[in-house]
Amino acid sequence: MDRSLGYDTYVGPVPGGGVDMLPGGDSCSGITLVRNALVARSMADTIIMAGAPGGVRDFGKDVRAWVGSPVDDGTPAARARELAAVYARDPRVDPGSISVNVGTAQAGGQYEFLIAVTCRTVSGQAIAMVMGVNAISVDILAQQGASP
Repeated sequence: MDRSLGYDTYVGPVPGGGVDMLPGGDSCSGITLVRNALVARSMADTIIMAGAPGGVRDFGKDVRAWVGSPVDDGTPAARARELAAVYARDPRVDPGSISVNVGTAQAGGQYEFLIAVTCRTVSGQAIAMVMGVNAISVDILAQQGASP
């Protein structure tokens, strides 16, 4: 188990959709931990944090809120830039390596849009994934790297 990027209880995409702890209380580290953190940052604008001003901290961007919102020609690129800035907040990700593309979904109507992310960790490990987004969930549809 690669602990150079951290070690924690697995909280991330689970079989059947959604994000949660695995039923067995499994742990994760390395690329899996970082990838799951990027998914979590795609599902929450703020998080509750003791000691933070007002008890909350700016964390990510809940992309599920984009479902049903107006879209023009510049929207996908603007959203991609916003997510790249969100993902760059993770100290385990090399901010210069982040590439994000937001596009329309072709996954049988189950997802409203797709987000493709590629980046490298600060230790040089490649992460690549495609997430499907609907009003309820952000699911990893394809990935490169370790999984639980």
